[in-house]
Amino acid sequence: MDTRNRLAPSRDSGFTLIEVCFALLIFGAMATVFATVFPVVLKSSTGTGRYSQASSLGLHKLDQIRAAGYAQAQTPASLVQQGVADSGTAQGNSVPFTVDFTAVDHLASGGGFLPSGSRGSISVVDYNSINSSVPTGNVLSVTATILWTGGGSTDGQYSVSTLIAKVEH
Repeated sequence: MDTRNRLAPSRDSGFTLIEVCFALLIFGAMATVFATVFPVVLKSSTGTGRYSQASSLGLHKLDQIRAAGYAQAQTPASLVQQGVADSGTAQGNSVPFTVDFTAVDHLASGGGFLPSGSRGSISVVDYNSINSSVPTGNVLSVTATILWTGGGSTDGQYSVSTLIAKVEH
């Protein structure tokens, strides 16, 4: 009986200690890279989500005002009556004016993707004050601005504007 072949180690029986150590070294390096990159990616994703939410909200506000028309966009009271803005927050009674929409859209309580304490405002000015070639009282420039704080680099601001023209029927 030949016992030499049965007692000799077989190369097909598994991994050597060096192969296992090398695999663990590669796995550890990949885990370290993942652990350092993951928080950065998470923070970036949060910031992107907040800008996206602010963009949607700002565009929605402008759509609400455009749907109401030129005449309804000229006073803070009409924006409050339409449910676009908060009551009692107007700075000015006629064009130009600024009004908040923090409470009406639950921004202060963290409604939606934006953090608690976020604020929103709408500014309305006569476009003539921006471009003097446009006659006074024919075009309004409306800007919706959303501000949020989240600590450090997650603070942000998003503004979007539109023009609303006076249309004679």
